[in-house]
Amino acid sequence: MSLLHALWKDETGVILSAELVMLGTLGVVGATVGLHTAAKSVNEEMTDFARTMRSLDQSYSVPGYHSCGAWKAGSHYRQEDVQVSIRKLEIVEDGEHGRHPDRDRARDGKPPYRPRPQIQPKRKRPPVPPRREDQRREDQRRDDERRRTDSVDEPAAELQQTPVTT
Repeated sequence: MSLLHALWKDETGVILSAELVMLGTLGVVGATVGLHTAAKSVNEEMTDFARTMRSLDQSYSVPGYHSCGAWKAGSHYRQEDVQVSIRKLEIVEDGEHGRHPDRDRARDGKPPYRPRPQIQPKRKRPPVPPRREDQRREDQRRDDERRRTDSVDEPAAELQQTPVTT
């Protein structure tokens, strides 16, 4: 017990509260700066990756063909020039303070860039055609025929079940 009491009274190696506040402040400032630097480097890597992916040309062309009275239409897609799209990426990166898309296009002698809104057309169900009179008659004929065959089969089934006595 005296050893525990001696350790309790010993003040060597004790950190004062002012020192704790100083160490805590340095730790928070260091963590903040480190996180900011990490976020900035991740953002730069993502920007480099976006430019790399944009540099890939995804244009394609599939020719159409026809033979024996049948035909298939072709298809194609031409991707815009890489420099134009990288310029658009720079505009997005610079925001309001950097380059302006309309000024850049005016400098190149082009009309202002206005993206078209992506509107999905509403899908309409085709109207259900009314049943014609001949269809009604056909349905009625089928029902009558079913009833007749059902009524004919029932007595035959009864005859087969009755035992024959001689």
